[in-house]
Amino acid sequence: EMLEEKQEELLNMRSDFEARLAQIREKLKQGEEEAAKREMDALQQSLDGTRPAACCQNTIVNAVLSEKEKEFRSLDIETEIQLLIPRGLKLDPLHLCSLFSNLLDNALEALAELPEEERKLELKAEMKGAYLFVKSRNTASGSHALRKRRKGRGYGTQILQDLAKNYEGTYHADYEKGWYTAVVMVKA
Repeated sequence: EMLEEKQEELLNMRSDFEARLAQIREKLKQGEEEAAKREMDALQQSLDGTRPAACCQNTIVNAVLSEKEKEFRSLDIETEIQLLIPRGLKLDPLHLCSLFSNLLDNALEALAELPEEERKLELKAEMKGAYLFVKSRNTASGSHALRKRRKGRGYGTQILQDLAKNYEGTYHADYEKGWYTAVVMVKA
């Protein structure tokens, strides 16, 4: 579905790009060099925003982060992402997607409740031997971090615990001094 969406988006962008180039050519033809330059700068900025996230070698993790980064930007979250994840992990792709999606969805929910200037997220992951270690750390209010599961919500933590158990690993979460930290280790 994501690939189909991206292909449709690319087709639309190509059409837009061609129309904007025609406008630039017309402005240059009419001697409106300054207006053409502004249009080219705007076009370049638009193109710069279309680069896909390539945070690591793993395409599944990159796809998840590409989607989540839209939410990070819309909420104006300060992010620090350091991922050293190879292509050929011995994890079911759906489980790998679920691991990162649940960690980030939990963080996004907590961050959305904070004032913009307090929204910070750190995501780090790397292989250590046969295990993938993933650490998500975000600012959160104490009331958010310590609240109970709500009706229809709150299954992300259980999913992460189950994934860790299924892959001979561990899941641990902690809240301290305004920061919520979740660490998942799975055999990969």
